[in-house]
Amino acid sequence: MLALGALACGGGEEPVAEEETAGGEDPWSTVDLGGDHRNIDVESMEESHPELVADTDEDEGTGPARITVVNRVAGEDVGGNVSVLSLDGSVVESGRSGSTFTLEPGTYRLAGEITSDDDVVGKPSKQMEDTTEIRPGQEETVAVVFSVATVKLRIERGGRVVNTWRAELTRQGTDEAIELSSRDDFRHVRAGRYDGTVIFGVNRIAVSDIILQGGARGEVPVRIQ
Repeated sequence: MLALGALACGGGEEPVAEEETAGGEDPWSTVDLGGDHRNIDVESMEESHPELVADTDEDEGTGPARITVVNRVAGEDVGGNVSVLSLDGSVVESGRSGSTFTLEPGTYRLAGEITSDDDVVGKPSKQMEDTTEIRPGQEETVAVVFSVATVKLRIERGGRVVNTWRAELTRQGTDEAIELSSRDDFRHVRAGRYDGTVIFGVNRIAVSDIILQGGARGEVPVRIQ
Protein backbone atom coordinates (compact mmCIF):
# COMPACT_ATOMS: atom_id res chain seq x y z
CA MET A 1 0.00 0.00 0.00
CA LEU A 2 2.89 2.43 0.69
CA ALA A 3 4.36 1.76 -2.72
CA LEU A 4 1.06 2.48 -4.45
CA GLY A 5 0.62 5.72 -2.49
CA ALA A 6 4.08 6.97 -3.39
CA LEU A 7 3.51 6.22 -7.08
CA ALA A 8 0.18 8.07 -7.08
CA CYS A 9 1.66 11.20 -5.50
CA GLY A 10 4.65 11.28 -7.80
CA GLY A 11 2.64 10.91 -11.04
CA GLY A 12 -0.13 13.36 -10.28
CA GLU A 13 -2.83 10.88 -11.39
CA GLU A 14 -5.64 9.24 -9.52
CA PRO A 15 -5.14 5.51 -9.00
CA VAL A 16 -7.30 3.26 -11.14
CA ALA A 17 -9.42 1.00 -8.99
CA GLU A 18 -9.88 -2.57 -10.17
CA GLU A 19 -13.56 -3.32 -10.68
CA GLU A 20 -14.90 -6.71 -9.92
CA THR A 21 -17.59 -8.20 -12.18
CA ALA A 22 -20.29 -10.63 -11.31
CA GLY A 23 -19.94 -14.10 -12.74
CA GLY A 24 -22.72 -13.57 -15.35
CA GLU A 25 -21.57 -10.17 -16.63
CA ASP A 26 -19.47 -9.60 -19.72
CA PRO A 27 -16.46 -7.40 -18.78
CA TRP A 28 -16.23 -6.34 -22.44
CA SER A 29 -19.83 -5.23 -22.82
CA THR A 30 -19.01 -1.52 -22.44
CA VAL A 31 -15.80 -1.53 -24.47
CA ASP A 32 -15.94 0.88 -27.42
CA LEU A 33 -14.90 -1.00 -30.54
CA GLY A 34 -14.95 2.20 -32.57
CA GLY A 35 -18.02 3.49 -34.35
CA ASP A 36 -21.64 2.50 -34.68
CA HIS A 37 -22.01 -0.90 -36.41
CA ARG A 38 -25.78 -1.10 -36.35
CA ASN A 39 -26.31 0.20 -39.89
CA ILE A 40 -23.58 -1.67 -41.74
CA ASP A 41 -24.59 -2.46 -45.33
CA VAL A 42 -23.57 -6.10 -45.56
CA GLU A 43 -24.17 -6.33 -49.32
CA SER A 44 -21.88 -3.40 -50.13
CA MET A 45 -19.33 -4.72 -47.67
CA GLU A 46 -19.42 -8.07 -49.46
CA GLU A 47 -18.71 -6.37 -52.77
CA SER A 48 -15.77 -4.31 -51.48
CA HIS A 49 -14.40 -6.75 -48.88
CA PRO A 50 -15.60 -10.24 -49.70
CA GLU A 51 -12.93 -11.75 -47.50
CA LEU A 52 -14.57 -10.16 -44.42
CA VAL A 53 -18.05 -11.57 -44.97
CA ALA A 54 -18.86 -15.10 -43.83
CA ASP A 55 -19.83 -17.58 -46.51
CA THR A 56 -23.49 -18.40 -45.83
CA ASP A 57 -23.96 -20.86 -48.72
CA GLU A 58 -24.94 -24.36 -47.71
CA ASP A 59 -22.17 -26.89 -48.02
CA GLU A 60 -22.43 -29.06 -51.09
CA GLY A 61 -22.98 -32.74 -50.48
CA THR A 62 -20.05 -35.09 -50.47
CA GLY A 63 -19.57 -38.78 -51.01
CA PRO A 64 -21.81 -41.29 -52.81
CA ALA A 65 -25.44 -40.53 -53.69
CA ARG A 66 -28.56 -42.49 -52.69
CA ILE A 67 -30.92 -42.63 -55.65
CA THR A 68 -34.35 -44.30 -55.70
CA VAL A 69 -35.47 -45.40 -59.18
CA VAL A 70 -39.13 -46.01 -60.06
CA ASN A 71 -41.18 -46.84 -63.13
CA ARG A 72 -43.80 -44.15 -63.68
CA VAL A 73 -47.00 -44.47 -65.73
CA ALA A 74 -49.54 -41.66 -66.17
CA GLY A 75 -48.04 -39.79 -63.22
CA GLU A 76 -48.12 -42.80 -60.87
CA ASP A 77 -45.30 -45.03 -59.66
CA VAL A 78 -45.81 -48.66 -60.67
CA GLY A 79 -44.02 -51.98 -60.27
CA GLY A 80 -41.58 -53.80 -62.51
CA ASN A 81 -37.80 -53.79 -62.78
CA VAL A 82 -35.37 -50.87 -63.04
CA SER A 83 -31.69 -50.53 -63.95
CA VAL A 84 -29.00 -47.87 -63.75
CA LEU A 85 -26.67 -47.99 -66.76
CA SER A 86 -23.29 -46.45 -67.46
CA LEU A 87 -22.95 -44.45 -70.68
CA ASP A 88 -21.47 -47.49 -72.44
CA GLY A 89 -24.66 -49.43 -71.64
CA SER A 90 -23.33 -51.72 -68.93
CA VAL A 91 -25.55 -52.31 -65.88
CA VAL A 92 -24.31 -50.53 -62.75
CA GLU A 93 -27.27 -51.40 -60.48
CA SER A 94 -30.61 -53.15 -60.95
CA GLY A 95 -33.60 -54.17 -58.86
CA ARG A 96 -37.33 -53.76 -58.42
CA SER A 97 -39.05 -50.45 -59.08
CA GLY A 98 -38.67 -48.35 -55.93
CA SER A 99 -35.21 -49.71 -55.06
CA THR A 100 -32.62 -47.30 -53.64
CA PHE A 101 -29.08 -47.54 -55.01
CA THR A 102 -25.80 -46.11 -53.71
CA LEU A 103 -24.07 -44.50 -56.70
CA GLU A 104 -20.83 -42.67 -57.23
CA PRO A 105 -21.29 -39.16 -58.69
CA GLY A 106 -21.41 -39.19 -62.47
CA THR A 107 -23.65 -39.44 -65.53
CA TYR A 108 -25.97 -42.41 -66.00
CA ARG A 109 -28.92 -43.67 -68.03
CA LEU A 110 -32.02 -45.25 -66.53
CA ALA A 111 -33.99 -48.21 -67.85
CA GLY A 112 -37.23 -49.81 -66.76
CA GLU A 113 -39.31 -52.87 -67.50
CA ILE A 114 -43.03 -53.24 -66.82
CA THR A 115 -43.79 -56.79 -65.66
CA SER A 116 -47.58 -56.72 -65.31
CA ASP A 117 -50.33 -56.04 -67.85
CA ASP A 118 -52.23 -54.44 -64.99
CA ASP A 119 -49.68 -51.61 -65.14
CA VAL A 120 -49.26 -51.35 -68.92
CA VAL A 121 -50.77 -53.73 -71.46
CA GLY A 122 -47.96 -55.50 -73.30
CA LYS A 123 -45.44 -55.06 -70.45
CA PRO A 124 -43.06 -52.76 -72.36
CA SER A 125 -39.45 -52.01 -71.48
CA LYS A 126 -37.69 -48.72 -72.03
CA GLN A 127 -34.29 -47.06 -71.77
CA MET A 128 -34.44 -43.31 -71.18
CA GLU A 129 -32.80 -41.31 -73.96
CA ASP A 130 -31.84 -38.45 -71.65
CA THR A 131 -28.99 -38.96 -69.22
CA THR A 132 -29.24 -38.37 -65.47
CA GLU A 133 -26.52 -36.40 -63.65
CA ILE A 134 -25.86 -37.69 -60.12
CA ARG A 135 -24.24 -35.22 -57.69
CA PRO A 136 -22.17 -35.99 -54.58
CA GLY A 137 -24.36 -36.73 -51.56
CA GLN A 138 -27.56 -36.45 -53.60
CA GLU A 139 -30.69 -38.14 -52.24
CA GLU A 140 -33.50 -38.16 -54.77
CA THR A 141 -36.14 -40.23 -56.53
CA VAL A 142 -35.82 -40.42 -60.32
CA ALA A 143 -38.25 -42.04 -62.73
CA VAL A 144 -38.31 -44.07 -65.92
CA VAL A 145 -41.37 -42.50 -67.56
CA PHE A 146 -43.51 -44.58 -69.90
CA SER A 147 -45.68 -42.78 -72.47
CA VAL A 148 -49.11 -44.42 -72.38
CA ALA A 149 -52.64 -43.92 -73.60
CA THR A 150 -55.38 -44.71 -71.09
CA VAL A 151 -58.06 -46.10 -73.34
CA LYS A 152 -60.71 -48.65 -74.13
CA LEU A 153 -61.75 -49.55 -77.65
CA ARG A 154 -65.25 -49.21 -79.05
CA ILE A 155 -65.78 -51.52 -82.02
CA GLU A 156 -68.40 -50.31 -84.49
CA ARG A 157 -69.80 -52.11 -87.55
CA GLY A 158 -72.29 -50.52 -89.89
CA GLY A 159 -72.90 -47.73 -87.38
CA ARG A 160 -73.73 -50.16 -84.56
CA VAL A 161 -71.61 -51.03 -81.55
CA VAL A 162 -70.32 -54.61 -81.38
CA ASN A 163 -70.91 -55.75 -77.82
CA THR A 164 -68.60 -58.76 -77.58
CA TRP A 165 -65.21 -58.79 -79.28
CA ARG A 166 -61.50 -59.44 -78.88
CA ALA A 167 -58.66 -57.54 -80.56
CA GLU A 168 -55.13 -58.79 -81.23
CA LEU A 169 -52.93 -55.79 -82.01
CA THR A 170 -49.26 -55.16 -82.76
CA ARG A 171 -47.52 -51.82 -82.36
CA GLN A 172 -46.09 -50.67 -85.69
CA GLY A 173 -42.34 -51.07 -85.95
CA THR A 174 -42.22 -53.70 -83.21
CA ASP A 175 -43.21 -57.27 -82.47
CA GLU A 176 -45.06 -56.16 -79.33
CA ALA A 177 -48.43 -57.95 -79.52
CA ILE A 178 -51.20 -57.01 -77.10
CA GLU A 179 -54.75 -58.24 -76.55
CA LEU A 180 -57.77 -56.12 -75.62
CA SER A 181 -61.41 -57.14 -75.28
CA SER A 182 -64.91 -55.85 -74.68
CA ARG A 183 -64.55 -56.91 -71.04
CA ASP A 184 -61.84 -54.31 -70.42
CA ASP A 185 -62.36 -51.06 -68.63
CA PHE A 186 -59.82 -48.30 -69.29
CA ARG A 187 -56.31 -49.73 -69.67
CA HIS A 188 -52.84 -48.19 -69.86
CA VAL A 189 -51.49 -49.06 -73.31
CA ARG A 190 -48.16 -47.98 -74.74
CA ALA A 191 -48.66 -45.07 -77.11
CA GLY A 192 -48.28 -45.67 -80.84
CA ARG A 193 -49.97 -46.91 -83.99
CA TYR A 194 -51.34 -50.42 -84.01
CA ASP A 195 -52.41 -52.94 -86.65
CA GLY A 196 -54.12 -56.24 -86.03
CA THR A 197 -57.31 -58.25 -86.05
CA VAL A 198 -60.71 -57.80 -84.42
CA ILE A 199 -62.48 -61.08 -83.66
CA PHE A 200 -66.19 -61.46 -82.91
CA GLY A 201 -68.38 -64.47 -83.51
CA VAL A 202 -66.97 -66.26 -86.54
CA ASN A 203 -65.53 -63.04 -87.96
CA ARG A 204 -61.85 -62.07 -88.09
CA ILE A 205 -61.45 -58.61 -89.55
CA ALA A 206 -58.12 -56.87 -90.18
CA VAL A 207 -57.69 -53.35 -88.82
CA SER A 208 -54.84 -50.87 -89.23
CA ASP A 209 -53.58 -47.49 -88.07
CA ILE A 210 -55.32 -47.50 -84.70
CA ILE A 211 -53.73 -44.48 -83.06
CA LEU A 212 -53.26 -44.52 -79.28
CA GLN A 213 -51.91 -41.13 -78.31
CA GLY A 214 -49.62 -40.72 -75.31
CA GLY A 215 -51.29 -38.89 -72.44
CA ALA A 216 -54.78 -39.29 -73.93
CA ARG A 217 -57.68 -40.85 -72.04
CA GLY A 218 -60.97 -41.93 -73.58
CA GLU A 219 -62.77 -44.38 -75.83
CA VAL A 220 -61.14 -45.03 -79.18
CA PRO A 221 -63.62 -45.91 -81.95
CA VAL A 222 -62.57 -48.68 -84.35
CA ARG A 223 -64.86 -48.89 -87.38
CA ILE A 224 -64.88 -52.14 -89.32
CA GLN A 225 -66.70 -53.37 -92.45
